[in-house]
Amino acid sequence: MRRGTLLPSLLLFFISMLSEAHVDIAIYWGQNSNEGNLTETCETGRYSFVNIAFLSTFGNGQTPQLNLAGHCDPSANGCQIIARDILKCQKLGIKVMLAIGGSFGNYSLSSKKEAENLSDYLWGYFLGGYSTVGPLGDVIIDGFDFVIAKDTPYLEDLARSLKSRPTPQQSLPVYLSASPQCPFPDSTLGSALATGLFDYVWVQFFNNPSCEYNQGSLNNLVRSWNQWTTSLQGAKVFLGLPAASEVAPASGYVPADVLVSEVLPAVKKAANYGGVMLWDRYYDMKSGYSASIQVNPLCIEQKLSLPGCKSRNSGFVERFGNMSSVGIEVYDDGGDGSNGTQCCEMICRSNCSCVAYAPLNHVNKTGCQIWVKGTKFVGASKDIAHLIYVSDAEFQKEQPDPVKHKGFADCFASSF
Repeated sequence: MRRGTLLPSLLLFFISMLSEAHVDIAIYWGQNSNEGNLTETCETGRYSFVNIAFLSTFGNGQTPQLNLAGHCDPSANGCQIIARDILKCQKLGIKVMLAIGGSFGNYSLSSKKEAENLSDYLWGYFLGGYSTVGPLGDVIIDGFDFVIAKDTPYLEDLARSLKSRPTPQQSLPVYLSASPQCPFPDSTLGSALATGLFDYVWVQFFNNPSCEYNQGSLNNLVRSWNQWTTSLQGAKVFLGLPAASEVAPASGYVPADVLVSEVLPAVKKAANYGGVMLWDRYYDMKSGYSASIQVNPLCIEQKLSLPGCKSRNSGFVERFGNMSSVGIEVYDDGGDGSNGTQCCEMICRSNCSCVAYAPLNHVNKTGCQIWVKGTKFVGASKDIAHLIYVSDAEFQKEQPDPVKHKGFADCFASSF
């Protein structure tokens, strides 16, 4: 078979896996000057939402104030340069939200009137309501993210006021999002969320042992997730996670391979599942977490147990030799080898026609290869042989060389 030619059934199989594997990711940006600028963040192609953090001062007679942790000086109008970055992100199809509140902000709302005053400010300076250029420049953001970490009444009034405001471009909606803690209901955001006005809710499933992933168990997380998704039928609900273990040293960090293979298949069952939220861009840069959950779109747990195919417990025999045909190249990583494995074991398990795979394409050393029924393994001495993993179910009657069984966990270990 000519290299790069996909059998029709396999082509449809791979397309379906690619479409199901994409994860919409929301990321927080703005709280570490070493995380790069906003344009660089958006141009990674990993994120669907960027929350600029934070508008951390408001209420109690104070002039609302941005705190972007060294990225710019809002007191000298130094953050207006971010407008061009916001526009670039929006042109890439990324929604840019302004997060209000935060863990260490100086904020409060003492009355409905004060909530409406804050709404006036946000509408005027961030939604184009005033002719005066706002703290982030002459730009219209997509909406506001409520990150309220302390008791703040009248949030529901703020939400109603923001949603009722027209934007200069009447066709543009004002999106609202919120980031509650996973214990249900959230003590600070519960009344605001009950209005049904929020479009996106990224629930923080960390630093709360009662409702997070813990020591290999999904039970607490899934129980809380089901409560949130059931109560927020009108919103897309995101799984909020730390992008690195140091974000949540006490509890709640979910390794990327566990997220892909165990957690996401469970939470995606909810009709209003939206994706994953990560804190934050700086830690994601350090850990590569978002890349890890996006880099292997062919690796998806849901396709592992198709009826009549190889079971998850069956193995592959490590052999040195060749196959009687060139095989099918299912992924081209550009030649650097960084994604060469692409979890071909998982692909092979999920397709009844697959009998063998190689983590590195033998022709041009990129991507991975699979072979389908009708192709035979041919032994060879190691100087002219290649490493091939052969299904022991297909070749169980052969007498192989000394073997090592490669398991499901090894696929992830080599890929992440």
